Amino acid sequence: MLSEKEIIYIGQPYITTEDEKAKLCADITEGETVRTLYYEVDKKYKEYLCYERSDAFVAGLIHHAMNVGKNIVCKGVVTEQLLFQMRNFYIPVIAENMPDLQFISIEAESTSEALPTMKAVGTGNSGGIDSFYTILRYMKESNSYKLTHLVFNNISTEDDDENRIRQLFERDKIEKENVAKELGLEAVSMYSNLYSFYASHFIFNYYYAAQYTSAPYALAKLFSEYYYSSSYSIADFTVNHNKMSDGSNFDIFALSCLSTRNINFYSTGGDVGRIEKTLYVSDNETVQRHLQVCAVEQNKDYYGKDGKQLNKLNCGKCKKCKRTITTLYGLGVLDKYSETFDLSFFEANKAKFIGYQLAADLHEFTSEIRQMLKENGIMPRYTRLWEFLWRIRFALSKVKLLRNLYHKIKR
Repeated sequence: MLSEKEIIYIGQPYITTEDEKAKLCADITEGETVRTLYYEVDKKYKEYLCYERSDAFVAGLIHHAMNVGKNIVCKGVVTEQLLFQMRNFYIPVIAENMPDLQFISIEAESTSEALPTMKAVGTGNSGGIDSFYTILRYMKESNSYKLTHLVFNNISTEDDDENRIRQLFERDKIEKENVAKELGLEAVSMYSNLYSFYASHFIFNYYYAAQYTSAPYALAKLFSEYYYSSSYSIADFTVNHNKMSDGSNFDIFALSCLSTRNINFYSTGGDVGRIEKTLYVSDNETVQRHLQVCAVEQNKDYYGKDGKQLNKLNCGKCKKCKRTITTLYGLGVLDKYSETFDLSFFEANKAKFIGYQLAADLHEFTSEIRQMLKENGIMPRYTRLWEFLWRIRFALSKVKLLRNLYHKIKR
């Protein structure tokens, strides 16, 4: 018999409304603490919120439960197929291969009854290269798999301050709604406090497929198909934690376990590389106006407690901005993105900037970008020297003694 401290109780889902918002909620009991997990949408989507199932809450909390080693007990019903696949495939495989996630059980009543659905086809609208690739590719479908809805949510946040997260969400919501309008698609904005149930940002953001799918599961009476934009090639698939970059390396497996007869999840973009994706979307005018890859405002460690407003959508200095700027430059289209990226740092440090990216050796990136720079005759002078110096620095940073010394001096 498990003690109460070893169980996370997911209460019966219910819907609340306030002003023009509707929330799908469930009270989560963990020890002596009771908190409400919610998924909030505009009231016009209230009828699609799925209070009949606990699927969204199981998917959203699964990695938290596995991280703290607590079993899940649902007071509501879970889709039979999802429960079967989580119990027999996802949890055993992930627990066996991920040292920070433990084997747990899920107790719930199940049902195989089909849900009523509008059979909408959705995908996430983060504003990044992977996201835009999926959007532009699958809005061209002419059958029941044609993209109809773009979902923007805050589940990818790396912050933990409610005010900052909400402020950025409300600001970017307008941006993402404009993207959907320009492309002739429906915009769905969803705000959730799911992030607050994870004590570790690493667990929340590293193993993120299940957390992301909890959003369309919350709207399971709207969607029947959902495209999930993969970050990596299928060739990079692995569940070996020593070889992984993050949970995207096994999202094909994760999504197969999370899919049911009610809603199918498809990993998209794994058949092409990052540069090919960038080339595919780079000439689209909507992408040129709205591409948003920047990680600065999504991460409190970058901008501090007081916040930082960027002059443009992308800061031009963070890791994601550097990678995208270098790719766009190599493709010869960077000038088309001068309104969305702050390019002042790049223009002033071009050789150093690109040398860093080449030295970082990001999957297929290095050899392809170097080839493009050479073919287009735009390799800045001294780039190879900077690449060499960056490689030395990266090698030295792996020496623990030198790393500790660096941090002592920095303090």
